[in-house]
Amino acid sequence: MLAMHCRDPRGRAAAWGDATTPWAAAIREIRGLSFRHSPRAAVVVVVVGLVVTLIAILLSRDPGGSGEDVSYKSEAEFRDSPTVALGKGGQAQIVGGVISETPDNDFKDRIYRVEASLRARAAPGTRITSTTCQVRLPKGVEVGISDGRAAGFPRPLEDTADDAIKEAASVDFETEEATKAAVELRNAFFKYVVGGNPSVSWPSVAENQQSWLWRYSEPVPKTRDNFAVLLIANGGQTVTLACTPKAGSQGAEVQTSVKLPD
Repeated sequence: MLAMHCRDPRGRAAAWGDATTPWAAAIREIRGLSFRHSPRAAVVVVVVGLVVTLIAILLSRDPGGSGEDVSYKSEAEFRDSPTVALGKGGQAQIVGGVISETPDNDFKDRIYRVEASLRARAAPGTRITSTTCQVRLPKGVEVGISDGRAAGFPRPLEDTADDAIKEAASVDFETEEATKAAVELRNAFFKYVVGGNPSVSWPSVAENQQSWLWRYSEPVPKTRDNFAVLLIANGGQTVTLACTPKAGSQGAEVQTSVKLPD
């Protein structure tokens, strides 16, 4: 029988059926029942299935539950980008930037949450078909790792219609009590896209940047694409944010930057 694993409420991986897990008794009950001779087996299967589904939903909504809670010690807004023309009569701008930092760990590293929005409006007679955004990193700054992937948000999705932002995220980060930190993710906005239901992908993976690409199967006259990244650094470096919306044959890059508090 294949072994399935999940993270229990105490934050450690446990095999289904392991005697230490709260659902172990239910698993043993299923194994001990005969489906042909006991209708009770079907009822148990349904109940356990519902419990497992509920656990999966709760863990997906609170991924930060698997690490030690770490709070931000400071939070500050950073400057919007200049407004750039997008065709004749359209415009684009990076707005709503916020930088947050945690206290140092024993290695003098901190978690920095950088979040911002691209606000774009197409020129009359055109519509936005795609947008790209990048967080470009200098030496000494790394994108954190969350659940085995880069700690960039949003994650790749085929449709962002129902993509509500999770309240917390778990990131690999050494603390006194654990090797993972649970930090707040939701702050400045609650959905990653306001205006259209595009797909979102990570067009390139590199150590010195985090990238997103939104594609609109149904082009829109205006949109606001929100994004966030959890960075690991010791502070003092400057991070660049750059976005490029496209409307028809027109495109424009907007840029701003933020210094990580030291």
